[in-house]
Amino acid sequence: MKSIVFLIGADEAPKSNAKQLATEIGFSEIKNYSNMVEIEQQSISYPVSFFLFEQISNVNIYKEVIESIRSCKRLKLRFSPLILLSDSPTPEFIRQSITIGFDDIISQPYQGSCIKKRLAKQIDHSITYYETPKFFGPDRRRNSDNSLTTNINRRGIEKCRQFKFVRNLTNGISITKETIDAG
Repeated sequence: MKSIVFLIGADEAPKSNAKQLATEIGFSEIKNYSNMVEIEQQSISYPVSFFLFEQISNVNIYKEVIESIRSCKRLKLRFSPLILLSDSPTPEFIRQSITIGFDDIISQPYQGSCIKKRLAKQIDHSITYYETPKFFGPDRRRNSDNSLTTNINRRGIEKCRQFKFVRNLTNGISITKETIDAG
């Protein structure tokens, strides 16, 4: 895949599923996440950057990293696909992952060919993100059952921005529509 992937948590995992999968999938470049300044420099040559997070017991540990990615001024990083690997996610773990803005949560069995198909859904398809004061990430309301999304910040009463965009491995991030809704 002609893209760079940044691994988060892989250097702390005894057996890194993220590193093994990134190699199997065939990313052009595989780097460990260090900080946003380095990430911005390392991603210059690639129109789309992926972030692959290693499974951990408490997904909220990644919240600060996700917030720094989602608040980045560079569109290609701000709208990057954030993918979480999890061995056996519980409904609560999935809810927390959705709440902090992951694009996809992938559970075992980890097979490069299947994951490559999942990652392909992040490219060349129209994607919708919402931004509120407390959330920036994919619109998952139509793809989850209500029990998982009940506590997620929704458009509700507060104003939100809606972004429709397409990620492309040649052209990068193209925002096709941006609106402000009163809820």
